Amino acid sequence: MYSIVSSEYESRHLEIFGAWIQSEWGIVSTYTGTAEGIPIPVPILAIEGEELLGGLGFTVFAKPDSKKNGIWINTLLVAPKHRKKGIGSQLIKAAESHAISTKVHELFVYTDKQGLYEKLDWTIVDDTKESKVLRKTLTKCGQAED
Repeated sequence: MYSIVSSEYESRHLEIFGAWIQSEWGIVSTYTGTAEGIPIPVPILAIEGEELLGGLGFTVFAKPDSKKNGIWINTLLVAPKHRKKGIGSQLIKAAESHAISTKVHELFVYTDKQGLYEKLDWTIVDDTKESKVLRKTLTKCGQAED
């Protein structure tokens, strides 16, 4: 059985995840630290024993139709041999929980895999391109966070 963990405790796996991202998409914006004064959550990893199964990273970017920045999922990657096992969905749910605990009210994603997010109650907010922008308004126990 695998675990979903914060990468701050798994630096070796974080390096592997970074290499996966680079081989899949090339160089992407940083997924740690801060951007535009907003702290970027550390990546979340799926690990089984000593094996990295997948990961999810964040970035800061302008919200759709706004000049204000928000937190976006900018990388979600599961090792090919571990796909179709629910790991991606579990990573997204963990990202939502982490965001709620850090007082983030909404998350965004730009993806060509919108069905994965729609199953988890994300809403399409821009479908003018091949890939879609989706948003998840985050609540805790049915109440919007203050």
